[in-house]
Amino acid sequence: MQKEHSQHNEVLSAELFMSKQQQTHWTVADLKHATEIQAMGKAEAIVADRYWALTREVWTLKRQLQDKEDYWAKSSQAKMKDWARRTKELAEAKAETTQRDEMILHL
Repeated sequence: MQKEHSQHNEVLSAELFMSKQQQTHWTVADLKHATEIQAMGKAEAIVADRYWALTREVWTLKRQLQDKEDYWAKSSQAKMKDWARRTKELAEAKAETTQRDEMILHL
């Protein structure tokens, strides 16, 4: 009877040892998993920060490009208006000269 009791205790001790080992293994696995999740969260935050930094940079570059295009469009428009004004002035001066030449010829 005592031998059976001793064997039973040995079996229980072995089961308890295995259970504790399994719990330790689970705890380590859980800790490893939690660490991996935390690392992924940090990496995700870094990626998100970089994404928004690049998005802001792209927006800034687009705005600068639009400003340059607006500047050159206004400059081109001003040059065209100036060209048209000078062409008109030249045509008027030529007409006046032609008119004076005709008046001189009729005198």
